[in-house]
Amino acid sequence: MPYTSYPYVLTNEQLHATVSPLFDTFLKRLRRRLSGNVDLSWFVAPDSQTPYKPDYFELGQYGQARMQAAGNSFLSKSSYSLWRRLAWPRIFDTTYEVMRRGYYAPFLCAYQAAHPTLSEDACRTTADKLFWQLKRVLLHYFYEAPPFMHRATFTELFLIINESLLAIFTKIGLNNDVHRPEKYRHHEEFLFIYNTIREELFSHHYCHDLLAFLAARANWMDILEDSMNSFKHGFRDEINGLLDHSEDLFHQHQFNPNFHQLHFREWTTGTKKSILYELDNSGEVYFDLLLIEWLLKEGHSITVVAKRSPALNDIMVTDLNHILSYREMAHFKPHIASGAFTIIDNGCDGVGKQPHHIHKAYKTHYKAADLHIIKGQGQFHAMPLGTRKLGRFSPVEYRTPVLYMMGVKAPIIWDCLRQAFSTSHCPPLQSLFCYFYNPKDPRTFPK
Repeated sequence: MPYTSYPYVLTNEQLHATVSPLFDTFLKRLRRRLSGNVDLSWFVAPDSQTPYKPDYFELGQYGQARMQAAGNSFLSKSSYSLWRRLAWPRIFDTTYEVMRRGYYAPFLCAYQAAHPTLSEDACRTTADKLFWQLKRVLLHYFYEAPPFMHRATFTELFLIINESLLAIFTKIGLNNDVHRPEKYRHHEEFLFIYNTIREELFSHHYCHDLLAFLAARANWMDILEDSMNSFKHGFRDEINGLLDHSEDLFHQHQFNPNFHQLHFREWTTGTKKSILYELDNSGEVYFDLLLIEWLLKEGHSITVVAKRSPALNDIMVTDLNHILSYREMAHFKPHIASGAFTIIDNGCDGVGKQPHHIHKAYKTHYKAADLHIIKGQGQFHAMPLGTRKLGRFSPVEYRTPVLYMMGVKAPIIWDCLRQAFSTSHCPPLQSLFCYFYNPKDPRTFPK
């Protein structure tokens, strides 16, 4: 049976009609950022030692090995046409595969549920064809684009791929939040754990340290991690061990120089502060809510930032509001009613965020914040610490101190960290990163 006889499969013409306006918007945003005419004074000091970019790398700078990065950079500057032919296909293939892997299985399940009369093989063939077609269409637009694509960042590339996938899911009649069934499974599993450990955690002698550790450790609940399911089951035993003897916590204190719990504790002790807290994955949100509840009890005000639309299994505003409607979450209602606990989105339809194009509500809450907590690798990508050249670190001078909380899981994130840390101090892969960074305090700069 030919592909086009399957229900709801798009023709190339339909794919182009869907992707074309999104790509036009992508180019407009990129031109606007590169123009240098966007006022970021609300976000970064105008005289920042390192100018802000929404990523550690432009596409024309990246390479996993130094020679590869140097070759990519040389090609992009000396011959754009040669760079587009030799370097760009590898960069795009790798990035697209990350997104395809994150969406393929949930899309297949959603498509099968929508078309129960189709065989599993037919649905799988349809999924393969659709992802392959989209890849070819996007490559077409990138090849036809003006010669400044090498100046785009991975954050921006992930965004256009994500936006295109969501638009196609909607076009073929699916709910574009294809991870929704998995999110609900996470809600059921982790709501039970949340209820089981909540009182014991808040009465624990090391409550604050444990809450921060668990919020960062839960970042391994990542759809892009092949070991997510095994982590999910092992995490329960890990939590029980933490509550019983806290050995993992002491290990982090003693051997992980990037577990800045003392800085965080000092910053949140005493004067009441306004905190901007950016969420990441759906499974880990229950551990974020435990930390947020403790901060609220300490008298701080919290603005929580969730996604506006689907981005893999990231938590959306609608997901969070659904969770907070549970009777088990009734203790948040007084804080919401008083205005101490508010929820906004960041106006971005992909992983991370783009401050050059962010909406007014986010800017308002950012400017009012005394501390900015960001969760996950995508947010880390979009808010670089700074750069290190000839052994000297030059910071990006954000207006607000930042607490980065994530697991160092992806090789590209490790490559990002290598731009800020010296070789001997760079956090290793699969390490926990709970890093307090105050651009006004050199003591917090990467070593």
